[in-house]
Amino acid sequence: LTYSIGSYISSQKQYGRSGISTFTKNDTVNKLLEVISNSLDKIKSNGISKEELDRSMGAIVGAQPFKFENNKAFLAQLIYLDHIERPYAELFDFKNAVLKYTAEDVAKKINDVYGMKNQIVFVLGDKSIGVELVKMKSKMGSVKILDFKSFI
Repeated sequence: LTYSIGSYISSQKQYGRSGISTFTKNDTVNKLLEVISNSLDKIKSNGISKEELDRSMGAIVGAQPFKFENNKAFLAQLIYLDHIERPYAELFDFKNAVLKYTAEDVAKKINDVYGMKNQIVFVLGDKSIGVELVKMKSKMGSVKILDFKSFI
């Protein structure tokens, strides 16, 4: 159904960005969007398991030291904290800050950030898939079909 999928969050001082990025064939775009939407709905309804939470927290906490593998990376973290006006102590309190979250907190945040009604769904593909995308309006909200040339 998909060649790859991933998500990201990028925070700034006064705003942030988040997204889900994936790749599929033109004829499976609607199915893929439906699977993503259903997965998010499932998290909203059922939450996440303790095992999922523990695995995710372990990965996040375990990856943190790699942000400081060299001076440039460490300085980038300090500059980022300066930019968003956060204390440097957050670098050292990171593990405790992550571990305080509950499965309910994470499920709510996933819905708040990634819920289909909160996202702008951008599909780059053949214009023939637009007809099918419009059918998903009830799940995705507003659907606007644009010519790719308007982005060039």
